[in-house]
Amino acid sequence: MGNDLFWPQFNSTGTQTFVIDAFHLETNYVDSTTADHQPTAFSILDMAIQRDYSGSDTVVALKATYPRRMISEQLTSIESAIQGIHTATSVASVLKLNTAYCWLDFDRLWPVAHTQGRLERCRDRVAILL
Repeated sequence: MGNDLFWPQFNSTGTQTFVIDAFHLETNYVDSTTADHQPTAFSILDMAIQRDYSGSDTVVALKATYPRRMISEQLTSIESAIQGIHTATSVASVLKLNTAYCWLDFDRLWPVAHTQGRLERCRDRVAILL
């Protein structure tokens, strides 16, 4: 990131990692709204993680389970799926989507559905061709 934000004395070595850690914790691990869904005050110093941010090898504290959590808890609507496809950076990234295919051909001669139930759903709904 460097000092792209033109912050005086911005130390990208430690400050950048601290800011990312703090905002990551606030947005992903803390319910930042009250019962009536009003946002609560955010204090970046309250979000501090007890670790040394002065080294050049300090990495962002990101749990390995974070992507799975996002998919299973926050990205569950069809709207977010469509928005994700529309904002994909390339056609190749859309083509790499994990999709359960139904048939290899348009004539539906070679099924590739992983279960009989999936194949029946393919027949009842829109088929996905490889």
